[in-house]
Amino acid sequence: MVLQKSFWLGLGLVSALAYTGVACTGSLESPMQPGTGTRAGANPGGGVGTGGQPGGTSPMGEAPAGVGTQVFALCQDNTERPGPRLLRLLTRREYANTIEDLLFVSAPDVSSLPLDARVRGFDNNATAQAVTSRHVDAQLTVGETLAQAAVEKSKGQLLKCDPSQATCARSFVETFGLRAFRRPLTSSETERYLKLFASDLTGDSFDEGMRLSINAMLASPAFLYRSEVGNAQGDGTFKLSGYEVASALSYLFWGSMPDQALFDAA
Repeated sequence: MVLQKSFWLGLGLVSALAYTGVACTGSLESPMQPGTGTRAGANPGGGVGTGGQPGGTSPMGEAPAGVGTQVFALCQDNTERPGPRLLRLLTRREYANTIEDLLFVSAPDVSSLPLDARVRGFDNNATAQAVTSRHVDAQLTVGETLAQAAVEKSKGQLLKCDPSQATCARSFVETFGLRAFRRPLTSSETERYLKLFASDLTGDSFDEGMRLSINAMLASPAFLYRSEVGNAQGDGTFKLSGYEVASALSYLFWGSMPDQALFDAA
């Protein structure tokens, strides 16, 4: 059954609280095999829990559940502590899903990106996501190709104004930047990307300005990293902004950027 993202918003708000609450630190006795789904959402390692259902967990108070040697430790709410706030590099699957939704490019080729390091079967362990020169080179090369393809194939979906209007470049940068960074751009960021529309760089070609700005944003840490770190509340907890909640929910359930309903809710 296909469910719309907006349907999950209410349920997901409960899940979002986990980002400021308790995180279980139990370990797996053996690595889990990666999932086979075409879109990456929750359960990135494809684990099996109680009853053999993907992503299942054991009710509190019961013995650790699992299948075969895949044993899941239980949460102990009197001993567990919230994990540290971490920037999370998009996994290769999250990158592909996000590009598809952001640029309206079907099945983007990201095969040249390095494979994600797996820790006990999971490919989204933030502490294992080291970025090497190979990552940077691949991200720049892939970004250039994707930016060109986006302008050639998806301009009508990406651009909602008349290029002849003086304010169109700013409108594009702010609108596309919001979706690419999963938050509104700062004023300095907006001005930085607007400079890529300068005639000495583009030869007065609006399409070239679009390509350069898209390429630059795809290479930005604000795009490549998920930054649901929140603001410190002074009591050891962190409060996520509306945009951080939208991003956390969307990547939790769909492994991709928020849709318009979540952006509107943010």
